[in-house]
Amino acid sequence: MGSVIEGIKNKINTSLIEKYIEDIKIVDFKIKVVDSSYVTREILQEILRTFSKDDDVEITILNAANDGLQITKTFDWENIDLDNYCDDTINIIGHINKNISDRNTISVYNYKEFCDTVQQKGILNIMSIFSQLLMGREEILFEIQDQDINCMTKSIYFSTNENTKIVREKSRKEVLNLVKDNANFRNIVVYSLVPQDFSFQMIDPNNRLSDIFARIETLLAICYIANEAEIIDDDKIAVKITGQRNINMEIDIKDIIPNKEIIKIYNWIYNGGNTMDKAIIARNIISLHCRYSSLLDLDGKTYSSIQSNFNLYQKDNVDKYLNLKNDIGKSVTDIIEKTNDLAFDIPRGMKNNILAVFSFLFTVILANIVSDAPLDNIFTKDITVIFEIIIVFSFAFLILNIYETNYKIKQMQKGFEKFKNNYADVFDEQELLDLIEEDSFNEDVIKNIKKQKNWAIAIWIGLLIILLIAIEMISSTPTWKSIIELWKNLIK
Repeated sequence: MGSVIEGIKNKINTSLIEKYIEDIKIVDFKIKVVDSSYVTREILQEILRTFSKDDDVEITILNAANDGLQITKTFDWENIDLDNYCDDTINIIGHINKNISDRNTISVYNYKEFCDTVQQKGILNIMSIFSQLLMGREEILFEIQDQDINCMTKSIYFSTNENTKIVREKSRKEVLNLVKDNANFRNIVVYSLVPQDFSFQMIDPNNRLSDIFARIETLLAICYIANEAEIIDDDKIAVKITGQRNINMEIDIKDIIPNKEIIKIYNWIYNGGNTMDKAIIARNIISLHCRYSSLLDLDGKTYSSIQSNFNLYQKDNVDKYLNLKNDIGKSVTDIIEKTNDLAFDIPRGMKNNILAVFSFLFTVILANIVSDAPLDNIFTKDITVIFEIIIVFSFAFLILNIYETNYKIKQMQKGFEKFKNNYADVFDEQELLDLIEEDSFNEDVIKNIKKQKNWAIAIWIGLLIILLIAIEMISSTPTWKSIIELWKNLIK
């Protein structure tokens, strides 16, 4: 696998490459050709096809008289005579604008020259370029044309295979939103990047960018571990950490070297769990460790301290969590017991009503027994009417009990819903549903109460009807006869 420029050199039979510069999105080269007879129309067309179809290619043929002919992929070859431009010695000058393909791919024609150019740039310049390349994208693939290279970060891939896929747990957009929510990096609009963009996941011995990428990864990790960070004067980072102590410091960008402990702390904060709580604990510990030293001096002891404090925090939270779950369980049990008690409201009302009716009946019978002139038939017209009035009021009492019970059931349901909403911010939705067993409350408890209520209503109504019929049958002057007589008189 050779470079494109080597292929061009061989096609035109020359070894005089006077200039070759490859940047991230631009390639410039100049080749001196001593024998221009090799520079034919077919060779030039083949050279144009050598470059990616997505790139804009411009080749200039310059003779000794500085007469130039510019050739592009859309060049009209019909009305051109190359002999007018080709002396014995000519220069071929190439300029390529590398474009990002629909597959988010950029070609790299000479990996060594490409890496050398990138490494000569300042860190902030590199960050700015990659921020623009990744703007609105999840990934970018640099397709290496001249070497067998395979190395990748979470969003940048250097490979000979354009079909290479990057596997990630979270999208770049998710990670960017997460760091924005938990840290204030004032330059994030210009440098819309995260440390994962520069963290190589695959190691390749030919990887020439590992060191510069690791420095950028460390720089970005510092920005997102801190409460606030800002790049100032194009060569420093102003960092503010608020914890047990308030730390304000300026770090020279040139002094930043790869620091695995800083990366570990960043990854620990932002990879799963409660990011805000973890960030607070990390900043507390870092603020103490940086009392007399720089943030760049963080070591394994700092990370261990953060882990230990978080474990204590988790233990305390677990105890609180278990106590809270127990409190919720007791509250739910109390609500269910009170709700179950509603099932006896109507039976209690029925019992009281029946006792009242029979108490009145017993009083009438007892009064008749002890009177001086006992009646042969105690259910006289007056007594019958009084009993029937009592039965009518019993029906009214039943309706009132039904209304009261339905009202209490609705209030219990509202209270249960309010109880659930009070803990909606503490537990996730599914966990809360499991804790309070809402489905069981609605499907079992409420449904069972309504079923018992309906049975009690049916029994109550049945007893009142039986009592009414019995009174009419044993009364000396049943009301139904009086009603029939009245109806007959009305229709005469």
